Amino acid sequence: MLRWVLLVLVAANAVFFAWSQGVFADQGWAPARVSEPQRLQQEVQASAIRLLNSANDPTETLAPAVPATVAELTSCLWAPGFTPAQADTLRQAMGGLGLPTDAWSLTEARSNGRWIVYWGKFEKPDVMAQRKARLRQLNIDFREVTLPRLAPGLALGTFSNEEAAKEALAVVQTKGVKTARVALERAEAVSWALRLPAITEAQRSVVLSVGEALAGRTLLACP
Repeated sequence: MLRWVLLVLVAANAVFFAWSQGVFADQGWAPARVSEPQRLQQEVQASAIRLLNSANDPTETLAPAVPATVAELTSCLWAPGFTPAQADTLRQAMGGLGLPTDAWSLTEARSNGRWIVYWGKFEKPDVMAQRKARLRQLNIDFREVTLPRLAPGLALGTFSNEEAAKEALAVVQTKGVKTARVALERAEAVSWALRLPAITEAQRSVVLSVGEALAGRTLLACP
């Protein structure tokens, strides 16, 4: 009896396997097949996968790097030696360029007058030599004056104001140099300087466009 049961089970399994494989499909006896084409479309095809930016794939090109923005270079420039009148002309020209107010400035520079204790003129070379020898004997320092209106002559001291020169003259005269006197070697002077503390190359071109207002001055590196 048991042997017949086993034979029935084996036969049933064989029929089920044949049915699941569609052996009886021509007779209309086969399992229903589930079709999901949308899932097939979503499947990843391994053959189509490529590694981007791979050193092993020469067909791939890297996106060009975008350079970082570089700050525009600036420099400090200046032009000295303008007379007061030239400075007024330049100030008006610079004001019309539309540059930032802190991009330029005009500054005043004053040089004091220079006074000397003067001994001269000595037109003859031998007289000049005698006067120099006399001063060496008196232990008085001196230098030759090259200013045309005072040369040939000797300066026995240089001072920034007339009062100091007069005091020195009194000392020299007590030593025996009676004909010395106080003279103005250089008068007080006032000049102006254009200063551009942090100017770009484009701004420099704009400044140069004022032309004659620069009075022939050249923009130099700041000292």
